[in-house]
Amino acid sequence: MGKTTNLRSYMTTSMLITSMPWAFKNMSTFYEDLKAQLSSLELGLSDAALSQKKDKEQIQSQRARIDEVQQRRDELRKELLQLDEEESKLLSLLANNEDSLQKHVTIEKDVTDSHTSLEKNITIAEEVAAKLEEANKGLKDAHDSLMSFKWET
Repeated sequence: MGKTTNLRSYMTTSMLITSMPWAFKNMSTFYEDLKAQLSSLELGLSDAALSQKKDKEQIQSQRARIDEVQQRRDELRKELLQLDEEESKLLSLLANNEDSLQKHVTIEKDVTDSHTSLEKNITIAEEVAAKLEEANKGLKDAHDSLMSFKWET
Protein backbone atom coordinates (compact mmCIF):
# COMPACT_ATOMS: atom_id res chain seq x y z
CA MET A 1 0.00 0.00 0.00
CA GLY A 2 2.92 2.37 0.81
CA LYS A 3 4.55 1.88 -2.60
CA THR A 4 1.31 2.51 -4.43
CA THR A 5 0.67 5.73 -2.55
CA ASN A 6 4.17 7.02 -3.31
CA LEU A 7 3.79 6.06 -6.95
CA ARG A 8 0.45 7.85 -7.24
CA SER A 9 1.90 10.91 -5.52
CA TYR A 10 4.87 10.91 -7.86
CA MET A 11 2.66 10.46 -10.90
CA THR A 12 0.34 13.25 -9.76
CA THR A 13 3.27 15.57 -9.22
CA SER A 14 4.85 14.62 -12.49
CA MET A 15 1.61 15.14 -14.42
CA LEU A 16 1.22 18.56 -12.88
CA ILE A 17 4.77 19.53 -13.80
CA THR A 18 4.45 18.32 -17.39
CA SER A 19 0.98 19.70 -17.92
CA MET A 20 1.92 23.12 -16.67
CA PRO A 21 5.19 24.53 -17.95
CA TRP A 22 4.93 27.63 -15.74
CA ALA A 23 4.79 25.38 -12.65
CA PHE A 24 8.07 23.79 -13.66
CA LYS A 25 9.71 27.20 -13.94
CA ASN A 26 8.43 28.09 -10.47
CA MET A 27 9.62 24.73 -9.15
CA SER A 28 13.07 25.40 -10.53
CA THR A 29 13.18 28.75 -8.71
CA PHE A 30 11.75 27.09 -5.61
CA TYR A 31 14.42 24.39 -5.84
CA GLU A 32 17.18 27.02 -6.17
CA ASP A 33 15.73 28.90 -3.19
CA LEU A 34 15.70 25.68 -1.17
CA LYS A 35 19.32 24.98 -2.16
CA ALA A 36 20.29 28.52 -1.13
CA GLN A 37 18.47 28.12 2.18
CA LEU A 38 20.13 24.75 2.69
CA SER A 39 23.53 26.26 1.96
CA SER A 40 22.78 29.13 4.34
CA LEU A 41 21.65 26.67 7.03
CA GLU A 42 24.76 24.53 6.51
CA LEU A 43 26.94 27.63 6.85
CA GLY A 44 24.99 28.62 9.97
CA LEU A 45 25.42 25.11 11.38
CA SER A 46 29.12 25.23 10.62
CA ASP A 47 29.42 28.61 12.30
CA ALA A 48 27.38 27.35 15.24
CA ALA A 49 29.58 24.25 15.51
CA LEU A 50 32.72 26.40 15.47
CA SER A 51 31.19 28.77 18.00
CA GLN A 52 30.13 25.82 20.17
CA LYS A 53 33.63 24.34 19.95
CA LYS A 54 35.13 27.72 20.84
CA ASP A 55 32.71 28.08 23.77
CA LYS A 56 33.56 24.57 25.02
CA GLU A 57 37.29 25.34 24.81
CA GLN A 58 36.73 28.63 26.63
CA ILE A 59 34.69 26.86 29.33
CA GLN A 60 37.42 24.22 29.72
CA SER A 61 40.03 26.95 29.94
CA GLN A 62 37.98 28.84 32.53
CA ARG A 63 37.42 25.66 34.55
CA ALA A 64 41.16 24.95 34.45
CA ARG A 65 41.82 28.52 35.60
CA ILE A 66 39.23 28.13 38.39
CA ASP A 67 40.98 24.92 39.48
CA GLU A 68 44.33 26.75 39.51
CA VAL A 69 42.85 29.63 41.50
CA GLN A 70 41.23 27.24 43.99
CA GLN A 71 44.47 25.29 44.37
CA ARG A 72 46.41 28.54 44.90
CA ARG A 73 43.76 29.70 47.40
CA ASP A 74 44.12 26.41 49.30
CA GLU A 75 47.92 26.78 49.31
CA LEU A 76 47.61 30.36 50.56
CA ARG A 77 45.16 29.30 53.28
CA LYS A 78 47.59 26.61 54.41
CA GLU A 79 50.44 29.13 54.38
CA LEU A 80 48.26 31.61 56.29
CA LEU A 81 47.56 28.97 58.95
CA GLN A 82 51.29 28.30 59.24
CA LEU A 83 51.97 32.03 59.52
CA ASP A 84 49.27 32.34 62.19
CA GLU A 85 50.94 29.55 64.18
CA GLU A 86 54.36 31.18 63.75
CA GLU A 87 52.92 34.55 64.78
CA SER A 88 51.41 32.98 67.88
CA LYS A 89 54.75 31.40 68.82
CA LEU A 90 56.58 34.66 68.18
CA LEU A 91 54.09 36.63 70.27
CA SER A 92 54.60 34.16 73.11
CA LEU A 93 58.40 34.46 72.78
CA LEU A 94 58.09 38.24 72.60
CA ALA A 95 56.07 38.31 75.82
CA ASN A 96 58.67 36.09 77.52
CA ASN A 97 61.50 38.24 76.19
CA GLU A 98 59.76 41.42 77.35
CA ASP A 99 59.43 39.89 80.83
CA SER A 100 63.10 38.90 80.76
CA LEU A 101 64.06 42.35 79.54
CA GLN A 102 62.09 43.96 82.36
CA LYS A 103 63.87 41.70 84.86
CA HIS A 104 67.24 42.60 83.31
CA VAL A 105 66.37 46.30 83.44
CA THR A 106 65.51 45.91 87.13
CA ILE A 107 68.73 43.98 87.79
CA GLU A 108 70.75 46.56 85.84
CA LYS A 109 69.21 49.37 87.88
CA ASP A 110 69.99 47.50 91.11
CA VAL A 111 73.58 46.87 89.96
CA THR A 112 73.95 50.50 88.87
CA ASP A 113 72.62 51.68 92.25
CA SER A 114 75.02 49.28 94.03
CA HIS A 115 77.90 50.49 91.89
CA THR A 116 77.10 54.12 92.66
CA SER A 117 76.83 53.28 96.34
CA LEU A 118 80.17 51.44 96.24
CA GLU A 119 81.83 54.38 94.49
CA LYS A 120 80.53 56.69 97.24
CA ASN A 121 81.75 54.26 99.90
CA ILE A 122 85.17 54.05 98.20
CA THR A 123 85.37 57.84 98.11
CA ILE A 124 84.43 57.99 101.81
CA ALA A 125 86.90 55.19 102.60
CA GLU A 126 89.65 57.06 100.74
CA GLU A 127 88.83 60.22 102.70
CA VAL A 128 88.84 58.24 105.96
CA ALA A 129 92.14 56.59 104.97
CA ALA A 130 93.65 60.00 104.21
CA LYS A 131 92.44 61.34 107.57
CA LEU A 132 93.69 58.22 109.37
CA GLU A 133 97.06 58.58 107.69
CA GLU A 134 97.15 62.21 108.69
CA ALA A 135 96.13 61.25 112.24
CA ASN A 136 98.68 58.43 112.22
CA LYS A 137 101.34 60.87 111.10
CA GLY A 138 100.27 63.24 113.91
CA LEU A 139 100.44 60.36 116.40
CA LYS A 140 103.85 59.34 115.12
CA ASP A 141 105.08 62.90 115.47
CA ALA A 142 103.63 62.98 119.02
CA HIS A 143 105.26 59.61 119.77
CA ASP A 144 108.58 60.80 118.43
CA SER A 145 108.27 64.00 120.47
CA LEU A 146 107.44 61.98 123.56
CA MET A 147 110.37 59.69 123.00
CA SER A 148 112.75 62.54 122.57
CA PHE A 149 111.55 64.14 125.75
CA LYS A 150 113.83 63.33 128.57
CA TRP A 151 112.27 62.42 131.74
CA GLU A 152 113.76 64.06 134.68
CA THR A 153 113.77 62.09 137.75
